[in-house]
Amino acid sequence: MTASRVSRTLQAWARLAESGVKVGSIVGNPALDAVTKRALAVSDQMNDVEADTTQWACDILSALAVGDDDDLAHDEPMTSTRDAPPPAVVSTYSDAAEPALALAAARERWTSVLPKVARAKFESALAAAATPDAEWGLLVASAGADKTKVRAADREAIMEAAVRFRDV
Repeated sequence: MTASRVSRTLQAWARLAESGVKVGSIVGNPALDAVTKRALAVSDQMNDVEADTTQWACDILSALAVGDDDDLAHDEPMTSTRDAPPPAVVSTYSDAAEPALALAAARERWTSVLPKVARAKFESALAAAATPDAEWGLLVASAGADKTKVRAADREAIMEAAVRFRDV
């Protein structure tokens, strides 16, 4: 499993767990342990957003496992040398202190959730952007054109971050 897929898998499991689904009973503790261990092995290959997402997911899964041996218990919870993870995955860029950091995080996250063809077109357009404002414009245009439910939270967070950080 690639670093990106490990991050997305743990994120999906954490969201299921938050909604009340007993993830351990679906995927089994060995699978959960294996993916968590894989996350540790590939954490150096993750970008900051993926690493924060993975840490957030592991924190959620670990918190739900406490005191419930049937569901999600695992022997070695993931640890991180990074700062505390954000309370939600998409808030990483809307809560950033600096516009450049917010732009970089939003760009990385949006690129990672786009399908291959759309990602290639978006990256090509970003390469031609001359200013951070132009990059924000491309992010907003791409997010605004996207109508999928899967990326709704990311789309909304990008719009909020653009309002906060974009030079208008």
